[in-house]
Amino acid sequence: MNSVIASEFMEKQYEKELEVLKQSKPSLENVLEDTQTLSRNIVGNKEVQALLEEYEKSGMVNEETLSRAKIYIEEMIYMKRYISSLSLFSKGKTLYQYGGYYKSEDIFDLPELEKELGELNGKPMWDSARMHRGYIAGKENCPMVSVYRIINHLYRLTPVGAERISISEEYLCSLYASAESSEEDQSYIFDEDGRIVSAREKELLTGNVSEEIVERVNGQDGYFVEEKHGQAVFYYKVPITGWTVVRTKSMSVLQEQIRMINNIIWMCLTLAIFFGFVFSIVQKHSVIDPVVRLASDVEKVDEGNYDIKLHTGNQDEIGMLNQSVIQMTSRIRDLIETVYKGQIHMREAEILSLQAQINPHFLYNTLDTMRWIAIEHQEELLACQIEALSSMFRHVLNNGKEVTTVEEEVAHLKNYLEVQHCRFGEKIQVEMNVDEQLYSCRVLKLILQPLVENSFVHGLEEKIGGGKISVSVTGEKGAIVYRVTDNGVGVDAVKIREILRTEKQTGKIYALKNVNDRIKLKYGEAYGVTFQSKVGEGTEVVVQIPRALMED
Repeated sequence: MNSVIASEFMEKQYEKELEVLKQSKPSLENVLEDTQTLSRNIVGNKEVQALLEEYEKSGMVNEETLSRAKIYIEEMIYMKRYISSLSLFSKGKTLYQYGGYYKSEDIFDLPELEKELGELNGKPMWDSARMHRGYIAGKENCPMVSVYRIINHLYRLTPVGAERISISEEYLCSLYASAESSEEDQSYIFDEDGRIVSAREKELLTGNVSEEIVERVNGQDGYFVEEKHGQAVFYYKVPITGWTVVRTKSMSVLQEQIRMINNIIWMCLTLAIFFGFVFSIVQKHSVIDPVVRLASDVEKVDEGNYDIKLHTGNQDEIGMLNQSVIQMTSRIRDLIETVYKGQIHMREAEILSLQAQINPHFLYNTLDTMRWIAIEHQEELLACQIEALSSMFRHVLNNGKEVTTVEEEVAHLKNYLEVQHCRFGEKIQVEMNVDEQLYSCRVLKLILQPLVENSFVHGLEEKIGGGKISVSVTGEKGAIVYRVTDNGVGVDAVKIREILRTEKQTGKIYALKNVNDRIKLKYGEAYGVTFQSKVGEGTEVVVQIPRALMED
């Protein structure tokens, strides 16, 4: 493993070890915070205040007052199994003690301690682990970590006593010291002065941590390598007490994992090379050679030779591929002989049929000739009809293009209305409203006129007394909108919309469906025909097509 990979791996190992250590932080902080909360509650309790005030005045302890304070304290401590001992003292004398580990407080200089606590103005003071004399067999010398706090009178705010709550150092150690640590590893806590508060290795208790570690501990958590002792140091801080929890791990243990990974990598590489060589031989024999032969035969297909031989009888993937290619070439040969040649004959027949049909331009020229003959015979009405019909035919042809302009679509509609006016006269009124700014926009041809024709054929022809058609061409939100409204007989709108959504062709609304299908094919499903109608009242057809895409 090269140095870069090894360095990255070690960084990940450091991060992992730090995260493992930090998993103990919530449990440790909960115990310390719970202990300090208990300490504050005892300080403010009226029974404890009464006990200390009575002793301050008389120098005596009343049994009844002591009993009430004892009941409160024991109720508070009952569920806190980690509390080993609690003491109340005043003026150098212990007034009350809970727990089975201490005989007396005579190992402390109580007056001096009370003076030191008074200078903290009610703040707690955590002490490092001390060996206390106990009176339970087997626990004569148990290290305890204690928190002290001065007790001030609630109203005069003058000191009347002090308290001590002790936690078993062994219990505290179980919260942060990993059971999986090696013998070379160390786990301990030191305070802001560098004194070791708790340690898995009990010989470290009452000692101080090295100055190098104190100086290099920065921030809330982290790690660093102590080259002199060949160890990595991981730590995090406990803000509530100012303590630092430390775990050291031997660099040789951490690097052992790198050496193991190196061995695994080399073993894997050796096996990969060996099996790769074996696999390449097998692959060449069973895959590459048959594929090369098959590729050579496929090249012959391009030359028109469709007779391919089966190079392998194996039922594996290569054999299946070989058989599939043979089937494919056979199918191609059949298609060429049947479908392709049949299509050629069909196209030839269609060409001959088209040649026999009337040339569209010949029909347009014939209409133009008829118009001039009508003019010569002063048949102006007939000439106008022929001219309108001729213009409509020219628009339909549109030089073979499917796209035209809005202006040409409107002109085509006017020619259609000219023809229809000769038929219906004033029976059907048409009102047009076109935004001339849209004239230059390019749109699909034969959209607007079929909409109006739909109103004539299905809306107004059957209505006695004629009717009215309104046509508008407007621009709305980047789109061109055709809106055709009539007051004809109306139809079942639900049925019409269902037909527009299906692929089925129907003669009744063939033109409308044709318009809808052409629009969706050209512009997508977001555009098309919207149909609203009510029997006996009329119909509204709206067409929406994109404007921006069609402008020059």
